[in-house]
Amino acid sequence: MGWRHFQVVNRKNQGKLVFAELVASCDPTVRFWINATVLKNRQLWKAGWQTLEEITG
Repeated sequence: MGWRHFQVVNRKNQGKLVFAELVASCDPTVRFWINATVLKNRQLWKAGWQTLEEITG
């Protein structure tokens, strides 16, 4: 969706699965639900704010 910075604003449990609602920090209209276990994958997601240079390394 073009954004690199998101915040978790909500969570919901569905059976054994946990989902997190993410909202783009720069555009609150961009929001989606994702399986929370995916957020633990450090190859896909990194915690904290990072510069474009750090991201593209």
